[in-house]
Amino acid sequence: MVESGKGRERSFIAGMLKFAVDAQGQRSASFYIMNTSKNRNRWAVTDKALEEGLPTLKGKPIGMGADYKIDKHYPEGQTLDSGKFVSTEKPGAYALGTASIDDDETWSMMQAGKLGPVSVVLFSYQDTCSKCGSDLSGLKDPFGEHSCLNAKGSSAFIQVESFRFKRVDFVDVPAYPQAGLTEMSGKASEYTRALELLAGVYESQEPPSQGGITKIGDKKDLPENENIKNLEEKMANLEQANKKLQTDYEAAKAKAETATEDAKTLKAKFDALEKAKHEGLVADTLKARADAGLAGKEEADRALLAALSDDALAVLKADALKVASITQNQASLPSVKYEAKTGDSLLAAVNEQRASVGLPALKELN
Repeated sequence: MVESGKGRERSFIAGMLKFAVDAQGQRSASFYIMNTSKNRNRWAVTDKALEEGLPTLKGKPIGMGADYKIDKHYPEGQTLDSGKFVSTEKPGAYALGTASIDDDETWSMMQAGKLGPVSVVLFSYQDTCSKCGSDLSGLKDPFGEHSCLNAKGSSAFIQVESFRFKRVDFVDVPAYPQAGLTEMSGKASEYTRALELLAGVYESQEPPSQGGITKIGDKKDLPENENIKNLEEKMANLEQANKKLQTDYEAAKAKAETATEDAKTLKAKFDALEKAKHEGLVADTLKARADAGLAGKEEADRALLAALSDDALAVLKADALKVASITQNQASLPSVKYEAKTGDSLLAAVNEQRASVGLPALKELN
């Protein structure tokens, strides 16, 4: 977007997210700059404008008023530079910026908790109406001159389509959520909470009163302060609910693990009973076959029988008992002329039964 003229100056409050020293001893501070939500100034930057405008923050100075004054945003010529922005990031619909801190006194003030909020100045070069899309860049007072914006109860706002950053300065702001400051290496929940709080600061602010930024000592009940308090309360309630969910989850997990162990124990007992039952049935079948004169080599027969199901073993056992009964009855009868033939028929019947369950045929009955 081609810049036309000086543009319209806009300023707003942003917040420091963390400060740290790297392994090389370089000092830096990271800031939550802004997002694409409408703030209570009734303007918002588009996602495209934020994408294009954010890189212009790199190289811009960060500082405060001369003699380390932070009571308001001072004009050029009355400021001191604490460092410069060295990188920017846009993880989503919001922007972060990191600045090197070269001034020793500024670093000491940050460590002492005296610095946190910053005043960001940018110039917008193209503004449009969120409702009708009209170009508002040429209007001196868009809220007074454009019908969509000055209508009673209107929800229309100014969309900043193109902008460039100018400068960032530390300032003193009442009810600023200092508790939101956290190290990147801290808990993820704390870092997320810091982002939420700083987003709330950006979205809830209204235009500063005449004379600049209100000091912390002023007892004025600003609307944005109440908004931040409500946001903090909501975040605290969410954290409490999250802790309860975590506790419930751990309890349910422990109960499930106990139930799993109980199930494993019961299955082991069941498997042991089934094994004992099967081994007993194999032994009974071997004995019945031996009594019927159908047994071969015991170990070979045992291995074959062990591989069969309980149902198959029951059939073989019943058949062996029948054969044993027939054999015993024949043994009690007088010898007949065709005894050998009867024996041959019995052997054939036995081998037929053996073949039905996959056992080898016998050459003779013992």
